[in-house]
Amino acid sequence: QKNTLKNEVLSFMRTYSISLPLDKRVSELSIGEKKLLALLKALYKKPDILILDEPTSYLPDFQVKTLLSTILSLKKKGLTILFISHRWKEVGKVADRITILKEGKVLGTFSQDEFRESLNRLIGDERTFSFIKEQRIGEVFFEISHIVYKKNKNIILDDVSLELRKGEILSILSISGNGEKELEYIVSGFLLPTSGNIKIKGKEFTHITPSILRNYNISIIPTDTEYGISIYALLWENMIVSKYKSPPFSYKGFLNFKHIRSYTDSRLKEYGLPYSPNVKARSLSGGRMRRLILSRELLDNLDLIIAGNPTSSLDSGFTKKTLKKLVELSRYNNIGILLFLYNIDNALAISDRILILYKGRIVKELKRGEFQRQKIMRYLVGEIDG
Repeated sequence: QKNTLKNEVLSFMRTYSISLPLDKRVSELSIGEKKLLALLKALYKKPDILILDEPTSYLPDFQVKTLLSTILSLKKKGLTILFISHRWKEVGKVADRITILKEGKVLGTFSQDEFRESLNRLIGDERTFSFIKEQRIGEVFFEISHIVYKKNKNIILDDVSLELRKGEILSILSISGNGEKELEYIVSGFLLPTSGNIKIKGKEFTHITPSILRNYNISIIPTDTEYGISIYALLWENMIVSKYKSPPFSYKGFLNFKHIRSYTDSRLKEYGLPYSPNVKARSLSGGRMRRLILSRELLDNLDLIIAGNPTSSLDSGFTKKTLKKLVELSRYNNIGILLFLYNIDNALAISDRILILYKGRIVKELKRGEFQRQKIMRYLVGEIDG
């Protein structure tokens, strides 16, 4: 009976060109895979109305195209779909009518043609962002050597090594489910590798913790928001979680609430978060939770930033603002930046180097000047062996 059910699910997935590892526990899936699973569960119930909230977040480009094709196919079959997204290009491809919300207000409802004509006026400048300054790459600051990670005798990461220099933006590009989640968690201190070592400023560790990274002035922006904030804590508590023991946030064991409030207000305002510091984080939307993490972590006085898909759930304006901020921190503040990305365009826009991760191995390293979008796509799906 189990095999019969499994074959039924496989057949159902093929109907929508979706592939998931059925023998994995849900807790072991990446965020992108969990989104696809949630979509399949909803479709399996044969609904009359389907509500999709940011369905393409954390998905690589080719899976986004497949999902949009599936949505168009479902629409032709008579299914009513509410598609909620920050990605206006995707909205323009699938929607018949488009309602634009900005800062909590409805700006209007438009047809596809009206939407395209009004887009820049309503949302802002949509020009592609690119490098703004020549890089100044310094000494090696962060290294991982021969990292192996095994789970249930399966090799998830196989002999992964890399080094990151001060002032450099290094992107690890992958398709969901190729070990990128495990590698991000290992270098962020959330997961212990099976073997291998990590060096920070030349000091060797067999494993690290977030506290060790903070002590080396390293900032962490996890792909999974639940690793980045406490939703039941207040905004000011989330903002100073790694700073509260140090002046000027505290003095002789007592918190300096006047400074904490002023600091939190300033950071929230910079990232367009119109909230009191005393609001609980759970009242924020997914995109605003992401902005809260960015407001706390993207500081000028760091040595290294480790960021997993930092623009996920952000609208196009804040996506470009975040990419620009990362470039500025790298170029003007000599901060090393290690990115884990699914979005090829973001990687092409700001990276000095790109590493392609496929089936738990680094299969190709590309330097700026060697970037070719179509070739990168072929590496990502395993058509070319690096």
